[in-house]
Amino acid sequence: MVAEIKPTAELVGAHAEYRAAAEYVTGLDLLPLARVVNDEKVTDHHAIIPTRSQHSLEKMSSDDRRIYDMVTRRFLAVFHPEAVFENTRVETTVGEAGHIFRTRGRLLLVPGWRGVYDEVAADAQPAKTEEDEGADQQLPRLEDGESVATNEVASERKETKPPRRYSDASLLGAMETAGKLVDDDELREAMKESGIGTPGDARGDHRAPDHGRLPRA
Repeated sequence: MVAEIKPTAELVGAHAEYRAAAEYVTGLDLLPLARVVNDEKVTDHHAIIPTRSQHSLEKMSSDDRRIYDMVTRRFLAVFHPEAVFENTRVETTVGEAGHIFRTRGRLLLVPGWRGVYDEVAADAQPAKTEEDEGADQQLPRLEDGESVATNEVASERKETKPPRRYSDASLLGAMETAGKLVDDDELREAMKESGIGTPGDARGDHRAPDHGRLPRA
């Protein structure tokens, strides 16, 4: 597996859209294998990577092309470094009443793995934070105490949406990564490896102690 990484990257790099990312991987003196390949944790989880075969992208159907693109970019991205952002939070005081408006934005300084997906700051997914701060946006350089002019004021009425209902797949995913939602550091670490369940726990029905069998909801 490890011996095939660079030859596979070189092969997919023959296509112009993957060339820069592939050249970065093949140019590495030492691949970051510790966070990518771990034979000790191979159970029922597998990685999908491009094969070492010649592929004519022009002859692929649109669906095949999208799948190949997704697999190839993911394969190349895992060997790239982290992306580096500059985060900015601005509080603007308006009017004599002192109404405070918060603006949040970020600027992509080092593309890292996001460069494989041709991402820029405006395309990045916004992080969840206070609702009144709005979505991420690119902000100009600002100085503390700088004066601004208010050109227009408008209000919008919005409603929050509840989380989506769980499907079989998303429920299993939530079970396996349940520790991510735990605030207690010690408990989160204890749940890190298995969460509260694995795909092996998925059954057509489950037995509850002293209450017989429960049908699936």
